[in-house]
Amino acid sequence: MPRYTDEAILLAMKGTGGIIREIARKLGCKRQTISERLEKSKKLRKARISETKNNVDMGEMVLLKLMSELNLDATKYYLNAMGKDRGYGTQSIKQEIKQDIKQETTIKKIEIEIV
Repeated sequence: MPRYTDEAILLAMKGTGGIIREIARKLGCKRQTISERLEKSKKLRKARISETKNNVDMGEMVLLKLMSELNLDATKYYLNAMGKDRGYGTQSIKQEIKQDIKQETTIKKIEIEIV
């Protein structure tokens, strides 16, 4: 059974988002092997945290792209998560969603009356 060095694991970790199963797949070992090495090595744990943060950064970039394309759901999500200091938040988003549903119901009622 091969012994995996910190350097080999660090190299395999790149581009995995810190997902243990993916690191193990790249190395051709069991998931448990990587988990055990992570427990023993502070250096590997730090690298995994950094790799995981890259996923968050990527997710934020996707969200910003969707918002720039005027995606209403992405915008509501962002304001709910990040705009609380400006008065946005769960309550205001819930009210807006209720208003959207009410408008859709009104539109459907009008369509039914027209038919």
